[in-house]
Amino acid sequence: MATITLTVVSGPAAGSSVTREANSKRIFLGRIKTGNAIPLNDPSVSSKHLEVLFRDGSWFVEDNDSTNGTKLNDGEGRLLTGQAYKLRSGDRIQLGTEGTCVQVQFQEEAAEEDDMMTVEDKLTADVQRLAASIKAGAEASVQQIRQEWADKRAGLLQQLGQHS
Repeated sequence: MATITLTVVSGPAAGSSVTREANSKRIFLGRIKTGNAIPLNDPSVSSKHLEVLFRDGSWFVEDNDSTNGTKLNDGEGRLLTGQAYKLRSGDRIQLGTEGTCVQVQFQEEAAEEDDMMTVEDKLTADVQRLAASIKAGAEASVQQIRQEWADKRAGLLQQLGQHS
């Protein structure tokens, strides 16, 4: 079964993640808490901004007629509303205009292989998934701290310029 992990790598909810099996069918992302897998407290993100869905053996993303749009992998144009775009592991989905970005990761788990895996193999796979999630969270935190420092520096430079 294809498992997907969505990790917020930038924006107010940076470091948050959700993992779902293919039988989940739909994962909603948006600004509000109700009905969304991860509430993204970003004013440029619509309340039910997008959905990620599993269909015909693959995961797809669809923009839900959001006000400020959705981009895939820093693409030039916005995703068309209601159009399903196939996702690949490593893809980045940008929601709105304030920099909220979600990274996509897949873990393929065939039932037959799972039965044949040793406990050590299962633990190794779990550790690898956890490490990937921690790495994505750490990268998001570093990016957020850099942005905060840049904002503070700009503010201080502006204050210094006003006092000269």
